[in-house]
Amino acid sequence: YGGEASGHHYFGQFGYMDSGLLVIGLVINIIAKEKTVASKLCHYYTNKYFSSGENNFTMPEGTDFGKIKSMLKSHFPDGIINEFDGLSMFWTDWKFTVRFSQTSTKPTLRINVETRGNDNQKQKMEEIQAVLGI
Repeated sequence: YGGEASGHHYFGQFGYMDSGLLVIGLVINIIAKEKTVASKLCHYYTNKYFSSGENNFTMPEGTDFGKIKSMLKSHFPDGIINEFDGLSMFWTDWKFTVRFSQTSTKPTLRINVETRGNDNQKQKMEEIQAVLGI
């Protein structure tokens, strides 16, 4: 299984195809079995894990993504690095993803930060922005 904050959900059993209908069916099934509402099922996670959501920054034409990656790797040298889709860096209590938009007509840098503390999430987003000067 793979999921994105944008609402796309991919299931290995179905060739990793995006299936919103499958997700709705699974959620309705869980709600019926638990005899509750979705907000109560999600309460534990939404109060423990915080996401900045997608933050978009219009960048100057010709911005070098290699330089952006280098700056972030230098500033955060202890993170686990994944460069599959932009740059993702992981720690035990937080992570971030930085990449250029594939759909925007302007060079748009997208940054997502996820943490285990709401105050920490805001601080980490501000730190990334300061490193990049945005």
